Amino acid sequence: MKHIIPILVGALCTTSACKKDDSKDDAVKTPKVADVAVPFTGELTIERLNSLKTTQFSGSDWSKAQPIIAAQVGAATKTINGEMYWLAVEEEKCASLSISVNGSAINSISWAQVFTQESGKAWTDCMTRAGKEVPKEEEPPFEKRAKLSDVTKDDIQTVAKAGGWKFVSLSGMGMGAMDSHNIKFSKDGVEATITFVRPNGKKVDPKSSMSISSAADQAKKYEAEGAAFVDGDALIGVKLGSDKTAAEVVLSEFKKALLTSVAE
Repeated sequence: MKHIIPILVGALCTTSACKKDDSKDDAVKTPKVADVAVPFTGELTIERLNSLKTTQFSGSDWSKAQPIIAAQVGAATKTINGEMYWLAVEEEKCASLSISVNGSAINSISWAQVFTQESGKAWTDCMTRAGKEVPKEEEPPFEKRAKLSDVTKDDIQTVAKAGGWKFVSLSGMGMGAMDSHNIKFSKDGVEATITFVRPNGKKVDPKSSMSISSAADQAKKYEAEGAAFVDGDALIGVKLGSDKTAAEVVLSEFKKALLTSVAE
């Protein structure tokens, strides 16, 4: 009787012949380094910037994340104080994505945000970082006041800015029925102190011993040190060191800019 001995086909395979070819699976699961290391160099669009899924990189090692990010959106458009920005501008739209790195790890990363003019400062900042010119909004011309008591400290700062003066400091106080402010400005290396006194609309407390001197009384001081103008119960005084002539010129400049009653 003959015995049939089954032959295991697998046993006849050599190691090299029977090894599974996983190269195709590996290629699908893990992108080749050569593929992700090639940075994108085309024009960065808002659509491409939006396609980058930033959440996957939060807290990642920058050396590993950087080639993948660069392959999708290229190199950063701009770096400011260590923070990298990727920016894309299309007509009036501006998209921004930012990444900051602390040591070797990504410290913070934002998703792409798209801004329009209605976004205000965020849009202005985005356009400026992208190197685009942002049209400046024209401020409406200052509407002169009928009398000095109608003027505010903000009005004085507005006309000072229009006249080329740079704001330095502001201090003030209210006491009784009067407010008093000292505003310092500088221009061409010269510093001017503008003192502005006006009624605040409050009633005088007859029991209070604290009060601000009247505009007429304070005018004497400023006329001795510089220049002063009294209009009713309001005063504007100017001091430029010990130069009274220059103080008179600056006072005239402010009066013309502030009041309808003063001729140009």
